[in-house]
Amino acid sequence: MTPETETPSATPAEGPYSDQGWQAQIDACRKRRERFVTGPWQMNVAMRVQKPYSTAADAEAEAQGTDQIAVPADWARTRSKSAALFSKLPRISLEALQAKFGAAVPMFEQVVNHFVPRTGLAAVMEECEADVVNAAGVCAAMMKYEATFELVDVPSTDVSMLAPEQVQQGIALGLIQMTQVPQTVSERYRAYRISPAQLLWPAEFRGADWQRARWLGYDGTLPWARARDEFRLREDQKDDVCGARGSDTTTRTLAGDVTREARESEDQVHFSEIFYWAALVDPNEKRFEAIRRRVMVHGLDGAAIDEPYAGQQWNAESKTFVGCTRLPIEVQTLTYVSDRAIPPSDSEIGRPQVWEQMRSRSQILMQRTRNLPIRTVDINRVDPTILDLVMRGIWQGMIPTNGPGERTFSQVAAAAFPKEDFSFDAVVNRDLDDAWSMSPNQMGNYNSGERSASEAQFVQGAYASVIGFQRDKIVGMFLGLIDTLMGLLQLNLDQFEAIPIVGEDGAKRLEQWDRSKVAGKFVATARQDASVLQDAGARTNQIMKFLNIAGKSGRINVDPILAELAGLSGLDPASVMLPPAQPKQEDPNLSFRVSGLQDLLNPLTLAFLIKSGQAPGPQHVAAAKQLLLDSQSPPQAALPPGPQGPGPQIGPPPAGPLALPPPQPEHDWQAMPRITKRPDELGG
Repeated sequence: MTPETETPSATPAEGPYSDQGWQAQIDACRKRRERFVTGPWQMNVAMRVQKPYSTAADAEAEAQGTDQIAVPADWARTRSKSAALFSKLPRISLEALQAKFGAAVPMFEQVVNHFVPRTGLAAVMEECEADVVNAAGVCAAMMKYEATFELVDVPSTDVSMLAPEQVQQGIALGLIQMTQVPQTVSERYRAYRISPAQLLWPAEFRGADWQRARWLGYDGTLPWARARDEFRLREDQKDDVCGARGSDTTTRTLAGDVTREARESEDQVHFSEIFYWAALVDPNEKRFEAIRRRVMVHGLDGAAIDEPYAGQQWNAESKTFVGCTRLPIEVQTLTYVSDRAIPPSDSEIGRPQVWEQMRSRSQILMQRTRNLPIRTVDINRVDPTILDLVMRGIWQGMIPTNGPGERTFSQVAAAAFPKEDFSFDAVVNRDLDDAWSMSPNQMGNYNSGERSASEAQFVQGAYASVIGFQRDKIVGMFLGLIDTLMGLLQLNLDQFEAIPIVGEDGAKRLEQWDRSKVAGKFVATARQDASVLQDAGARTNQIMKFLNIAGKSGRINVDPILAELAGLSGLDPASVMLPPAQPKQEDPNLSFRVSGLQDLLNPLTLAFLIKSGQAPGPQHVAAAKQLLLDSQSPPQAALPPGPQGPGPQIGPPPAGPLALPPPQPEHDWQAMPRITKRPDELGG
């Protein structure tokens, strides 16, 4: 429900878009939809869960000549293909189409990724996969902003310049008039799956891009308490829109028709909600992106609501729509059949092969059941008492015979199982693989026969191309719902909601974008394979490959990567990871050679030594000088012991020169005689 007041209806009095015209279009769609629902769609779901064979007895099936064996082909293939298309919510990345929104992109991206899992979109995508793969070949979903309001009294004039005391006094004296305005009590963003059995679309639509349809809608049901506020119904209209007590209501679903008796405590309101491009309906509407919403409640004549879609607002200053610029209903198929908007599902295409396989298995079962061993007996050679026991099947021991036993008893040859029965089964499985674009490898099984590595690589490459094309369609539907969510957030997100998500600084950066006036043009993207859930080993190998390539570049933050690796290994990142160490400042790597006193007297050389911390300090110089003086002083002679006893004497040194050591004798050093090594120099 929205707080806006009712706007004039754009419904003409006659024509295809009058009340009668709209009803005729919806009735035509329902007739076509009913042929789908009661025909292949309900059969596809029933065959997936093997419902036709859950209660049939073997004897009854054999008597009626029906198949007795149920092959769970749809169950296994639907589950495998759904997991290959979309099995987890990917992270959304935003890109601004205009440079002025660059500062708001990181903040708004955090907001979008915060709300996506809270909309229930994961469950909706899972439900849609079952619809498009197995049941109907088409799936539909929508994103909605829901809020509840209450009326509060506020001054009808601007009192922002008055003090609160003056406002209260003016209200008490009746000088300030009050008026009631709706105020939001609770709000939420929710994604809903629309069953193909409830989907409404133009009967003449034959395209693949469902956003180009003139209108899209659905049939729904709400309890009276919710429908009254949602559709602005009056209390006196309850008897007209709710079913009478005791009446039967039949609802067609993909799982079968459901008939229930209406009760007084469960008053349900049946309605049809339509979203349409106003420019394709109203010739006076010149804006292509203008969307209108029309709600028709069963039991009321005409439309209960016919108004501009509340998910967008026109800004006259910027000449653009702010908010949603897409129909809020997203419809998607995995393939396209020429001039058919709704193609058959994979289950429907493979249904003839499944029937053949079930018939083949049933024939094998009947052959095994009826092909019991049969023996013959010569009544002229067997005693009548023994013969009676044998024919009754009682005698299983030794049977006495008069002569060779093979002339008395013999066995009729049993019919052999033909090899073509099993070959036929293999051919059917290969046909199913072609129809589903899946092989046993993609279903977690081994292929039969020997295969080369090159052939396996070619098969996997072809499968990746086909499944990648179909996966891109499902991810495109997901991004379409995200685009609608971003438009709703642009109109309804307030500061109170943004601060817990992006913080106060982020909220200030987000405030720089005036969302009420300027349409934020963003492109939401998601990596295609990010929608597929990987096992821990595959994810670990993927991360390690990236880390080995980019880890040493110095341009990535490795902490989140290491945290994810720890989580994949079953470890708690908060317990095993340490804060990053502060980088140490390395000393400059200087290489020079000092040779001689002349280099040490060079100021530049001494500056390098001081810079590198290798220059001696004043205390080192003083110690070196003292060492030189000590090395040049001659040794002192030992003094005789004094009256104080042996040891050094404390007092002034004796007068006179110090005793010098006696002179050493001079030696006449000469070279050693030459050693004769050659034989001719020995004199002989």
